[in-house]
Amino acid sequence: MRALPQRYIPYWLIFLLLVALLYAASLLVPDGLFSPVHSFGPGEAAKATVDQLNLLSTLMVTLNTSLITGSLAVAVNGHVWNPRWSVMDRLAVLLVLSSGATVYYGVYMAFAVTLEMIAAGFVDPFQRRLALSLSIQYHAFMAGFLMLGIVFCRILEFRLAPPAQAESARGSAGRKLIRRPRV
Repeated sequence: MRALPQRYIPYWLIFLLLVALLYAASLLVPDGLFSPVHSFGPGEAAKATVDQLNLLSTLMVTLNTSLITGSLAVAVNGHVWNPRWSVMDRLAVLLVLSSGATVYYGVYMAFAVTLEMIAAGFVDPFQRRLALSLSIQYHAFMAGFLMLGIVFCRILEFRLAPPAQAESARGSAGRKLIRRPRV
């Protein structure tokens, strides 16, 4: 019996398909599912909204810091981990760092809007500038996550390549690559 030929599907394509499936699944969740079991008093709703905004900003800063740390590790060691390191990989890491800076700007903007609302004496979670700052945070983080995921997948493709293919690859300086034996 003959073995079927193996098809090569790039890891970055699998990564993008999985992220697209997760995003599509999130769109299928219906809006407005809540139970009015507990109603807030007049001041409690504003305090709960501010607390949630602070938690969301803390979460975004934490996630963004880890994203920037990963991209800096790839920027420093990318050419070592993948001798086929290209201009596109460097550009992707630069875009990840730019999206990280954008997330920090979105967090700053959310804090500024929250302080304005507290000073004015009302808290509106659907205020236009607040919604814009939260949207900036989300979309910039997801763009950075996708770009860094693609770079990691490209590194993984090289690391898992068959030895014959890896030994024939040339590094960015034009020298032959010497693959270390696996332990």
